[in-house]
Amino acid sequence: MVTRWRDIVGPALADHCLPERLAFPHQGDGPGTLHVAAGGAFALELQHLSPQLIERINGYFGFPAVARVAIRQAPVSLLKRGRKAPLPALSAAEKAALGSLVEPVKDETLKAALARLGAAVMAER
Repeated sequence: MVTRWRDIVGPALADHCLPERLAFPHQGDGPGTLHVAAGGAFALELQHLSPQLIERINGYFGFPAVARVAIRQAPVSLLKRGRKAPLPALSAAEKAALGSLVEPVKDETLKAALARLGAAVMAER
């Protein structure tokens, strides 16, 4: 459901909410509860659109997989940003340049954190 979310619910809903998990009853029989993160004011609108959301999801699967929707307010743009593809690897020259930049730092934890930050900045360029 996570990978096909946009196809299932449509772009209007997918731009403002993300599925987090689908929890089924302990006995395992019967439809479950879909936990969704929705941004700010859209959470209230999603509450009103829940019957349509459930209908679309169950229609996609062809059986009643979801009976109810639990909504959590969260900044969806930040959640979507966390799902980016991994950054490309640095070249040997870039790694060497980055290593020389962080070499003077004595604290190993800080040095490793700075190296990760530097690698991310260099890879985005």
